[in-house]
Amino acid sequence: MKKHHAIMFVMLIVSAILLTGCTLSLKKASPPDGGVFISLNSGETWSAKTFIGQQNKTIITIGPLDASFLVFDPKNAQKIYFVSRTNGVYRTLDRGEKWEATPLRSSTYLALVVDPSNTDVLYAAQGTTISKSIDGMKTWTTIYVESQPHETITALAIDSFNPSKIYATTQSSVLKSEDAGVTWRTLNWKGTQAAQLLISAKDSRTLYLYATNYGFYRTTDGGETWQDLSAALNAFTGSKSVLWIDFHSDTEFMALGTPYGILTSSDGAATWQPISTLFPFGSVPIRVVAVNPTNRKEIFFAVGNILHKTVDGGVTWKTIKTVPTSRTIGSLYISAFSQDVLFAGTVPAGK
Repeated sequence: MKKHHAIMFVMLIVSAILLTGCTLSLKKASPPDGGVFISLNSGETWSAKTFIGQQNKTIITIGPLDASFLVFDPKNAQKIYFVSRTNGVYRTLDRGEKWEATPLRSSTYLALVVDPSNTDVLYAAQGTTISKSIDGMKTWTTIYVESQPHETITALAIDSFNPSKIYATTQSSVLKSEDAGVTWRTLNWKGTQAAQLLISAKDSRTLYLYATNYGFYRTTDGGETWQDLSAALNAFTGSKSVLWIDFHSDTEFMALGTPYGILTSSDGAATWQPISTLFPFGSVPIRVVAVNPTNRKEIFFAVGNILHKTVDGGVTWKTIKTVPTSRTIGSLYISAFSQDVLFAGTVPAGK
């Protein structure tokens, strides 16, 4: 009986170890809390959308990746592109339920734009190169290589009325193609540190260029001549260091996130209006801001992983701590298809 009890005791120990081992092998590690987050109720609650697939018992996600920016298909609310900082571009066809890697892998892309008339046509900027896909990202062709030393492609824009017109910037020049990228010419812009290029959907001859060392420029003739609008920001200390631009292409309304705070313009960057928040102006840099295009009194911005929301144009604010991440919200968007739907991308805390 003693021998039987000993055997049973050993078997129980072995069983316990095996069961413990199974439990550990099936236990999921805490998922990285980066990637993309979505809210379906105007920012009140959020959920992570990071799943790529599963290999054996390993869940693969975009959770470890830092978000550079998101690009939304202009015709399909379900199709979104996640542009990571250093790991290329991922795509979802079901609004984030599942992501897939694209041929744009393992690199930094500063711009990705979708042809609004044919969304299988895309343009991407990486380093000194502009590439084009005409088959929904399956294959890519190089259509431009910048030959000037120390210059990279910093921004791209497509004319929505005539998508064969493509614009691009390097740090010190603006380029234009009128044949969908076959040939390019340099426009007469006199500036440096070009960083963002915004094109109006109301009148595509109007473009705005933000330069990191000075401010805004505008053209109303497709880039042939440029007006310097930077002086309008002088009244707001630190505002020329723009950290985020929310541009409504159909109205040319803009909201800026800056070290000064939030600034908005309804007259094409000619004048700016500050928006009061819970922070004194100049005390906390606003790195991301989003304004509801159908109700401009509804404004969102983030500090760290905390979302701030107003529905009365900044008179009162609500703080929302439901984004399930310990990281910094580094990008913020309101869906063009439903203004109740918001998207956020994250970066390491403090960056």
